[in-house]
This record gives sequence, structure tokens and C-alpha cells, in this order.
Amino acid sequence: MNAISFSVLKANALKSSLKANCIRIEHLNNVWRRALSSNANQSNVNATREDEEDNDKPVKYTTSKAHTEWKSAYTFRTVPDPEQPTIQRPVMVGSLVVFMVYFFCLREENDLDEELYKPLFERLPHLEKPMIEDAIKNFKIVGKDTTELEQRLKELKERDAKAAAAASS
Repeated sequence: MNAISFSVLKANALKSSLKANCIRIEHLNNVWRRALSSNANQSNVNATREDEEDNDKPVKYTTSKAHTEWKSAYTFRTVPDPEQPTIQRPVMVGSLVVFMVYFFCLREENDLDEELYKPLFERLPHLEKPMIEDAIKNFKIVGKDTTELEQRLKELKERDAKAAAAASS
């Protein structure tokens, strides 16, 4: 693709997004005008209506302006972009489904998955000793039995001593 066709595509994309924004702004302006005009008309007519109507009567929804002018789609949906392809949504949903089926059902485990299944202290052995020492201190404060923790700490110290002896010889 050459630079000219790329710039044309870019210009068309900007044009379509501007068009969609203009439609949204026009829609909001129309809603705002309706609200202002109904408020202005209502304030003039309000004085005469109060004399004629009894305020205790319920308002009938099917004859009110809310029923005839306002649609719930105005509240919950954006104005559809005329430039957006209609196939876009099914393609996105299909791609997501294929992605999820592959990663959740079909994919085989690899080295990273096996590494994640390892216990923490197998991956980071230098963390176990300080954590056991802290646990022994806390257990002694609370008054719990620390024999298992002390035994594991002894095993770790013996393992470290063997590793140091093997490294020095």
C-alpha cells in the first residue's frame, strides 16, 4: 500500500468518525431544544392549567409527551455509525469464541504452565528460610508449637551447608 492510499484511508476514517459525531451532536441538540421548548410552553400554560385540571388526577402515559416523543433508545444506545460494517459484530464475537476455545480447551501445557504449578519455595528457595524464621517468632509469641518449623529450618541450614561445602571443594 502506498502512502497516498494510506492517507486516503485515514482521511475516510476521520470523515466517517466526524460524521458520526455530528449525528450525535445533532441528536443531542434536538433533544435539548425539545426540552427547552416544552419547559417554555409549560411555564406559560401552567397558570391556566392549574385552574382547569385537578392535580390529584393521575397523568395518562399514553397521551403524554413522554410516550410520543422520547424513546428509551435515546437513553441507552448511541446513534449507529452508518459507515460501520454490519459484519463487524459477528466477526468479533466469532474471533473471541475461537480464541477462548483454543486457550481453554485445546491448548497443551508447556514449560511455563509447569513452572507456574510449582510451589513458591521451589521457584524462589531463598525466601523460605526468612519466612520460617518469622513464623517461628510469631508462633512463640502466640504460644503455638514450633517443632515442625524448627525441624524444617534445620533441614534448610543443612542443605545450605552441603551446598556451600560442594561449592568450596
